[in-house]
Amino acid sequence: MFLAERFSSIQNVHFMLAREVENGDGTMVAAARIELLRSIGATDVHAVPKPDSSKPGNFVVHGVWSYAEHNLVALRSALAMQRELYREHLARNPKEDRRVAPLRRLEQWWRRDDT
Repeated sequence: MFLAERFSSIQNVHFMLAREVENGDGTMVAAARIELLRSIGATDVHAVPKPDSSKPGNFVVHGVWSYAEHNLVALRSALAMQRELYREHLARNPKEDRRVAPLRRLEQWWRRDDT
């Protein structure tokens, strides 16, 4: 949000989401990343298998976000939803259980989107 609101001269942001998933379903994570990029208005969103991955099933997700008013609205909305989900996660999970929760947060985000 900082870049989008303060540097309007930046017209495109190219995303490459490539962090490996150690304990989980790389396909599900890639699908969630694709949905997240699309939800903020990114285009040319696609996933490819991660080359030279130490763990099979990991993907690199690419996308391009263009500066436009409707994309700013979508970005603000997506950030507000992610922040709300994170606050709910912190309230529900004791500190010692938080390290295994990112995949649960993705699942919660998907369930919320279906309702």
